Amino acid sequence: MSVRRKLILIVFGALVLNLLLLLGCYNLFVSDRMANHFDNMQKELDQKTVEICRALSDAESAATLGSFAQEDGHLALTLETLDGHILAQTVAPEGAALYLNAVAGVTVGGDACILRATKYVPVDTASRIVPVRMLLHVEIVLICLIIALASAAIYLWYVRPLEQLKQFVLGYRMEGRMPPAAARRDEIGQLQNAFSALAEELAEEKRLQTRMIASISHDIKTPLTSVMGYAEQLKKKKLPPERQEKYIGILYAKARTIRDIIDEFDEYLSCNLESSLKLRRVTADEIMQMLRDDYEEELAGTLAVRCACPDAVTDADMVRLRRVFDNLIMNSRRHACERPLRIEAGCIEERGRLAFSVADNGCGVEEESLEHIFDPLYSTDAGRRVAGLGLAICREIICAHGGTIHAENNTMGGLTVRFFLPLAAEGEGRR
Repeated sequence: MSVRRKLILIVFGALVLNLLLLLGCYNLFVSDRMANHFDNMQKELDQKTVEICRALSDAESAATLGSFAQEDGHLALTLETLDGHILAQTVAPEGAALYLNAVAGVTVGGDACILRATKYVPVDTASRIVPVRMLLHVEIVLICLIIALASAAIYLWYVRPLEQLKQFVLGYRMEGRMPPAAARRDEIGQLQNAFSALAEELAEEKRLQTRMIASISHDIKTPLTSVMGYAEQLKKKKLPPERQEKYIGILYAKARTIRDIIDEFDEYLSCNLESSLKLRRVTADEIMQMLRDDYEEELAGTLAVRCACPDAVTDADMVRLRRVFDNLIMNSRRHACERPLRIEAGCIEERGRLAFSVADNGCGVEEESLEHIFDPLYSTDAGRRVAGLGLAICREIICAHGGTIHAENNTMGGLTVRFFLPLAAEGEGRR
């Protein structure tokens, strides 16, 4: 249940509890005293009315009616005949909270009349009535009690969990302690679980970055050590020209290796930015023809390209897609077995998507490693060795296009990588 609903229930429950307790106190302690008090007030008004009737009978005139009302500032009198004709009437006082009525018969000037008396009780006077004052005191006590209980409930259910969450945040920030997951399902629990999940993601990201930096550092150190060794040879010894030329060639090759590692790392950092894509409307046939043009000569007799849906259309960045196919084909060539390498690339339309595949007859990958080969710098010693950022870059590019990618072992004994791109919506122009 949400916090808002719980707070509404707390407020509603407090009101209901207050009403029930107030009614209970009234019925048990106040109602009898209240009834007795008003019975006495009614008797006093009845007696007062009878006295006024006697005075009017003796005066034999209604002119003195106002004087009786002035004696009691909270009394209103009306003298009328039996047929309802008003002979005299006084003005009712203002600011009354309660009133009582009394009626008595009277003979004025030989005519039978009715005297109606109304006793008005002002607000300040009503509050001084003992039963009313008692009821007000009870209400004040109940309100204080309910506020105390509601405050305790709010503190236990909401304030203290928020304070604990604050301590989890400070503990994670200052000491790196991972926050635990919460069992509650309201907004506070969702917030704590979201923070816990975020902390796990940040920790995993930190481990990934550490592993990536360590791997790149190792990959750079190896050619860099060779560069330093050959540079020392060129610096300290007089070598024949042919040896110098050989060493210079090796230095250049090692420098290119270092550059390629850095370029691959830079591309991985930038390829996951969706805003950097330059999308345009292309057909499946254009994409597969690009693959043929790039590898027709280099992989003649090795690569087979088929397209079962040449007219299917998608929005894609052709430069980035070329990088995806390059990485997949390079991966197949790097992990080829002793038998002649065979690579098959295809495209079909499947459930509203374009499905591309690159399959080889290489060594394949252990089943438990298939879901990890797209992780940056993941490697395994079983079967084929998968390392570097190539497949991770493929996943980032495909995800930036709004697609998905996965790998599976095939019947040729090698690996098949399949990725899916959404079909372009009809009627949209080029971007």
